Amino acid sequence: GGASSVCALTGTLTVKAAEPVSVKVTDLVQVRIGDELTTMELYQGGIYEAAVSVKAKTHERLDDIGAGLALEAHAVVLMERATPSSSPR
Repeated sequence: GGASSVCALTGTLTVKAAEPVSVKVTDLVQVRIGDELTTMELYQGGIYEAAVSVKAKTHERLDDIGAGLALEAHAVVLMERATPSSSPR
């Protein structure tokens, strides 16, 4: 059989920092992630920014993150196996 590929459907990035992150920064990151997924051809036809969620949280002054010495980030991407007859959602 032929090689199968995968497509990204949605993505979520959560960043934890000592101070709140501005909406301007999270919007910029959201657009950039959508652009990167499209460039990497993980979403046929392009992934819209609306399919990428960026959340920023503070760490309530706990440990190195709360002290401003570190950042924490978690990224999750929902993928599906692409078939020749399937079209992007």
